[in-house]
Parts: sequence; C-alpha cells; structure tokens
Amino acid sequence: MSAVSKASYRSYQEGDEAGITAILQECFAKRWGDETFWRWKHTLRPNFSPDDVTVSVVDGAVVGCFHGAILPLQLEEGLVVPMCFEGDFAVLPEYRKMGLPLGAHDLADKKLLDAGVILRGGFTHGEKHKRFYHRQFGYILPPTVTVKFTKILALEALQEKVTLFSERLLQNGILSEVFKGIHLIVDVAINQFPPAYLEMCEKSLALVPGVAQAPDIRVRIPYSLLVHARRGPVSLLLTVLRDIPSRRVRVKGILLNMIQLCRLVVRLVRRRNML
Repeated sequence: MSAVSKASYRSYQEGDEAGITAILQECFAKRWGDETFWRWKHTLRPNFSPDDVTVSVVDGAVVGCFHGAILPLQLEEGLVVPMCFEGDFAVLPEYRKMGLPLGAHDLADKKLLDAGVILRGGFTHGEKHKRFYHRQFGYILPPTVTVKFTKILALEALQEKVTLFSERLLQNGILSEVFKGIHLIVDVAINQFPPAYLEMCEKSLALVPGVAQAPDIRVRIPYSLLVHARRGPVSLLLTVLRDIPSRRVRVKGILLNMIQLCRLVVRLVRRRNML
C-alpha cells in the first residue's frame, strides 16, 4: 500500500505541537520558531478552533500540517464575508508528491463549508502559486490593484493615442463637427520628448514628429501632465487649458487664435460623453 492509502487526516489535537513544530522547522529551517511561538501564532489567538489546523498522519505520526484562520473580509462597504486565510503548509520531504496536501485541503474544505465559509486564500509569490497552490488546489491570483497606469516613455505612445482618438471621432461621425472651420497647427514641446506638432482639422487629428514651419500656437507642457493622457486626449487637452493661467503650461499665439480655440473647447465639452 502507498503512503497515501495509509494516510489519515484530522483536526489538531493537544499533543500534536511537537510534531507540527518539527515539520515546520525542517521545511522552513529552525528560524521558523519553537512550540511557544507556534502556540502564540495559532492556538492562543482569539477564536482559535482545532479545525483551523489539519494534520496528515501516517503510521500514527504527524507528517504534514495545514493552518488557517477564519477572519472577516470586507469586499465593499456593507458586504463582509468570512474567509479562511491559510498558511504554514508543510509536508516532510519523504512524504511529498503523494497527494497529502490535497487530502488535508479537502477535509478542511468540508469543515469550512459546513461553517459557512466559502472563501479561502493566503499570501504567496507568483512562482509558488503557479507551482503549488494553483496546481494542487486551483487557487487563482486576484488583482493586487484596481487601477493600472502606463508611463509614457516615448513620443510614439502619445502619437498612438492621438491617432486612435482621431479614428474614434471619425467613426462616430463627429470629427468634422468638432473641428468644423478649424485648422490649427500647434507646436508641442514636452519635457524629455523630441519635438512634435499637433495638426487639427475637419479631416484628421495627428501628432507629427518634427518642428512645424509656421505653427499657429506654441505650447510647452511639463512631463507630469502626461498622466492625464491615460484618460484620453480630451482630458489632456482640458488639463492643459486649465493650467495655462498658472503658467505651468507656457503658450504663445493663443490670443491670435482665441476664436477658434473657444469654438473647439465648447464643442469638446458639449460632446465629451461621446469622445
């Protein structure tokens, strides 16, 4: 018979401490701690239950241990659910690759379901998750952030955003409406970027590398404002216009083109939900 067929699984019992600690020390080195530390971490914490620790037993000896703690998890305001936070999984080397973790996990799963706990998880790194937790138990890695930002490091990335914006306006049929009667060439100087100019008209909107020969407007934009490009060119444009009075954005030629700019801003604001 294999070690798996002889293995049994049960909850923690008084007297298991020495065996559990010996397993943890062998698997995680002596620095893991002694029995006193184990008691402080597990059995002495509030609301501890023997079912929070599952052990694998072969021939009367504890050869594997699996720990958890049921704690409240707030998913959003007003929605709090119980979750089992797990850790300190260990199996003696000579009993590995025999299915012991899965057997202990299934026993704990049944007890947790009976207690109304449907969420299980813990903390680990990507490689260990892929190699062990996902392969053994089917655990998935949840996103660690709700918003991701992309730092624009080259002019090409900004060009692409402008091109996509122009194509979207064209597909929506509002490019000619927003830029009707407007033809502006804006020399754009962004700190840390090569020179470029923005050409705006009824037919297209494009950010072109190089120096404009006769720009209508010259704009110098600090790199820090590019964070608004993640929300789209409209957000960036409105932020640039907002920061002109504070002189964070330097502009030349605005008075000579005030009428066209006012028309453009009014149309953009009016159509903002469609952009």
